[in-house]
Amino acid sequence: MNIKFNWAAAFALAAIYSFASMPAFAQSVLVSAEEGGLVPIDGVWEFPGCSEPDPFEPEELFDEKEYLIFDGDTIESRVVLYTSNDGSCTGTETVISEKFPFWSYGEVTSWGWAEIDDFGNVVFVPPPPRQDSSGPLFAVPIVTNLVIDLGNGATESGYHYIDDTGEDWYLYRNAGEDDAPTLYMSPHEPLRKVDIVFEPVPGCEIELSQEIYVNGDTIMADVFRLSNPTAERVALEVKVWLGRPDETVRSIVNIGAYGFFRVPAETDFDLGPLWLGRVWPHKPRGEYELSCRILEPRTGERIAEDLNEFVIE
Repeated sequence: MNIKFNWAAAFALAAIYSFASMPAFAQSVLVSAEEGGLVPIDGVWEFPGCSEPDPFEPEELFDEKEYLIFDGDTIESRVVLYTSNDGSCTGTETVISEKFPFWSYGEVTSWGWAEIDDFGNVVFVPPPPRQDSSGPLFAVPIVTNLVIDLGNGATESGYHYIDDTGEDWYLYRNAGEDDAPTLYMSPHEPLRKVDIVFEPVPGCEIELSQEIYVNGDTIMADVFRLSNPTAERVALEVKVWLGRPDETVRSIVNIGAYGFFRVPAETDFDLGPLWLGRVWPHKPRGEYELSCRILEPRTGERIAEDLNEFVIE
């Protein structure tokens, strides 16, 4: 596949040296809770346990922990990868992060607590116990529908309920798949609110205009974001590459290997769109990848990455 480099993106990279983004502040989103009525969902919520690699998934190499971080009207999905692979979540950490706008779509009375079996059937279960050990949670709680903006007109919605009766708060979500939410609440694996203060890390983000391209379509990354939310100017090595169906790889952006590329503090730039050309009949069909990675230039340590697949049919 022939690639035409987007010189506008290159010039935008250079502009990072002299510009910085302005901070923004948003009001907290409130979510239904057992005792407090509506409470702010702001903070770090931890998925239970440490996930070790699935032996049947060869691309999974490291232990990982997952978090949701709510801040005003923004939700961050953060996955921390560790160099361990035995379920201990130890060793050097690498952060993979995505941020999305979200909002409350209001409160509604749930249909109770249930789980969805392998055949899609609803199986009613008792409410989980309150954290203050005074009995079960409400059998039919009033829950909050949160809607996440995934970009390109796509959204994801789900129902949420907080047990705020103990020292630890727990966030329950609806039973069923994310793309088919139900009003039944799941008692299993609630997220726990934790007192973790994550040190901000630089990041890169690519958002493709489509997941599937056909003849005549223009392959484009609507979003090509580079950020340094830290309080210090940092040297970064930035790589963007295109993977093809025949497993060959072409470099699109490769800058900072010798430590000369320094990104100012509190910087967040969207350098898109990044144009990759049009789909003509002679283009190979199959699965492609357009991804980015940020490295520490002296050690090569991976700081962040964003992996994206698309298909040409």
